[in-house]
Amino acid sequence: MKITVKDIFTWMRWPWLRGALHVYALPGQALREALVPFHEPIRQVPFCAVQPAEWFHATVTRLPWFLADPTIPPVADITAAVARAVATLPPFTLQLDGPRVTEYAVTVDAPASPEWTALVTAIRAAAAELDPGRELPIPPYAPHISVGYGIADGDDEVLREPLAAMTGTGPFPLPVNEVHLLAVQQDPQRGIFCWEPIAALPLGG
Repeated sequence: MKITVKDIFTWMRWPWLRGALHVYALPGQALREALVPFHEPIRQVPFCAVQPAEWFHATVTRLPWFLADPTIPPVADITAAVARAVATLPPFTLQLDGPRVTEYAVTVDAPASPEWTALVTAIRAAAAELDPGRELPIPPYAPHISVGYGIADGDDEVLREPLAAMTGTGPFPLPVNEVHLLAVQQDPQRGIFCWEPIAALPLGG
């Protein structure tokens, strides 16, 4: 189905560009290198920006807090709550498919497994218990890593055809042995998301 790629930073406009607390699963070096070839078609179009490999991530969930907001719980309490939520969950591995063009990004996606659903649910439940009066952001549609983001309107076919012609399109394993609590920044000028680390929190099992 034909779609129009759009600017993700217009659609996903945060009240602060910096300090949005997220929980991510981060890929290792081998997976980052395997996904880098998908950058080349993205560089050829004006409506999509490359997400640098150092900032590749699979969003488990955005949390309902920004560091600039003085009313949020202490970061130490948030860290402890997420750590408790994941401590009893066993590590697992996702299998990411080849690239696809969505309305706001070029992504590699995995089916939502029971283990992934349990991880998302546990962290979001911990956030709701810690700060019950604050609405949670919507969870991600599925496990995925974005290799590029929409920054303007564009024809998805311009990207879909060269991406479909590429070899080495998966599956790509993404082990989830730990999650990372991060303060994420939107950078609309570069068309990327980046972050400052807060804590790496191991899954149990």
